[in-house]
Amino acid sequence: ALIEEDMVRRVHVMTDVTNGGIRGDANEIAKVAAVKLVFYEDRIRILVNEKVLGMLERHGIDYLGVSLDALLVICPEAIAEDVKKVVRSKGVRIEVVGRVESGRGAEIVVDGEKKEFVPKFRESAYTPVKKVVGESVSAGDNFEEMKRKVDKAVEEAICKRDRVKEMLEI
Repeated sequence: ALIEEDMVRRVHVMTDVTNGGIRGDANEIAKVAAVKLVFYEDRIRILVNEKVLGMLERHGIDYLGVSLDALLVICPEAIAEDVKKVVRSKGVRIEVVGRVESGRGAEIVVDGEKKEFVPKFRESAYTPVKKVVGESVSAGDNFEEMKRKVDKAVEEAICKRDRVKEMLEI
């Protein structure tokens, strides 16, 4: 609907909230745009399907760290009502869930208290294997070192893929 109404020219960001959830997307967007994003947890929570939210909570899964089948739109305040009107015209719930400020990073307001809104080491653990691995860095772990190891593993996988492709082309 936003594309059909040519609203995409008027918004700053429009992204599908996927793995890593809004927690991960918020930080990535804030970093790239060099701004601070402030979210209101209660405004996000009311947009999540009640059955899905209940299931996630029963299993101890952070709903802010998983794909919610949602679209995050960041736009000038002057067009926010127009964006909401277009989306609502298709029967989709939409609300203002935060704001953009000068600064860096992301924050979330929970019960009136501002908190750092940072991604965990990985997306919310929602499978048995992911629950064993966990989603946060333990006190003895070095987050930056873990990130370097993940980056190294990615590079090694790419090299292996390229070697296999070369062998198949011969």
